Amino acid sequence: MSGTTTREPQNQPQIEDYRRLGPATMGPWTSHIWRQDPRHLCFLLSRYKFVAKMLAASEHASASSREGHVNLKSAETLRELLARRFHNVFSFSMNDEVVHTGYAPMAHYLFAVGVGVTGQEWN
Repeated sequence: MSGTTTREPQNQPQIEDYRRLGPATMGPWTSHIWRQDPRHLCFLLSRYKFVAKMLAASEHASASSREGHVNLKSAETLRELLARRFHNVFSFSMNDEVVHTGYAPMAHYLFAVGVGVTGQEWN
């Protein structure tokens, strides 16, 4: 692991932390769950992801998370941005490999398609 560098610079802190601190040690309950039923651990951790998704992304994102993402917008702010330049904005969400128009705050990814340029500048 010595001398390892990542392709994306925002991921380098994980390597540096691993070198400096070593692998993370889990507590007794988490270790037991990991050994006995790893799927249960995934379920348990998904609860934390659920709560995190309920919070606004950009307000609570760490500096390294902001650096590694093209943009952190809510469905509303993405729509508002595109509505400045396009007459019609179609918003989509994505969870795993499923694209939908469903509940955006729970989506892993947000994207939108703008149709009909307004002639306005992006300002």
